[in-house]
Amino acid sequence: MKGWARVEEQYKSEFSSSKLTSFLLEEAKVAVVPGIAFGSDNHIRLSFATSDKNIAEGVKRIEAAISTLA
Repeated sequence: MKGWARVEEQYKSEFSSSKLTSFLLEEAKVAVVPGIAFGSDNHIRLSFATSDKNIAEGVKRIEAAISTLA
């Protein structure tokens, strides 16, 4: 199974943003917050309370993880 279908199957939640956050934590080792917690299942939230270096690394990891879904 490939792409988002793999995420849908692997992570059991009724909310897409929760599935994505679980995927990113497991695959990219990056913690983000499901947007559903703030009223929008179409988004995720990121904290920028760290160094620019760590933010750049986190974004790099997110990009690499999401590219595996293509």
